[in-house]
Amino acid sequence: EAEALVKRGGTGDFLMVDVGWESSVLTLVVLGSVAGVVSFPLGRRKFLEGIAGALSVSLEEAEDWASQHIQEVEMQKLQAPIRETFGRVAASWQAEFLKALDSFYASGPLPQRIFFFGGGAHFPELQAALRHPEWIKKYSPWNGPEVVITRAENLFGGDTFRGALRGPEEVGLASLIIYSLEHKPIF
Repeated sequence: EAEALVKRGGTGDFLMVDVGWESSVLTLVVLGSVAGVVSFPLGRRKFLEGIAGALSVSLEEAEDWASQHIQEVEMQKLQAPIRETFGRVAASWQAEFLKALDSFYASGPLPQRIFFFGGGAHFPELQAALRHPEWIKKYSPWNGPEVVITRAENLFGGDTFRGALRGPEEVGLASLIIYSLEHKPIF
C-alpha cells in the first residue's frame, strides 16, 4: 500500500491509517520509504458488534444499520443508540490510535498528510477524529492534519477495471494489483 501510494502521487512523508475488519494499521512513510508500522486490535467489526448489541440484531443487520448511519438515512427511533455506540467505539479507537502513534517517536515529527482507508474510513466519527486539529500538535508542529480519504479508484486515476474497484475498503487490493503490474516475478 505504501509503495502504491508513493507511486500514485503520495510524495514525501505521510501516515497511512487503514481501519480494517479486525484491526487498524498505521504505517509511517518518510521520504518515500516505510519508517514504521504499528497496529491495534480495533477495527470495523467492533463498531458493528456494538450496533448489534445495542439493537439486538445480527452482525449482518448491524452492517445494514451502519450503512444507513453513514448515509444518514436511519430511522429516528434508532438514531440515538447507533450514534451512542459509534461515539463510544470511536472514542476507544481514538485512544488506541494516539497510543499507537507513540511508537513512531524515533522517526521525528509526524507528517501532516494522512491517507485514510479501509472499511472503517466510511465512518464519519473516525473521519472527524482524524481531522480534529488538536491531536497532531502533540506529535508535530502542524496546526492540523491533512486527511485524504483514499479510494481504490484514486490509485488508478479513475480506471478501475470498469468500476470493479471502488472505495476506501479496496485500497489494499488495488495496491496489490499495482504492485503485481509493476514487478516481475523472481522465479
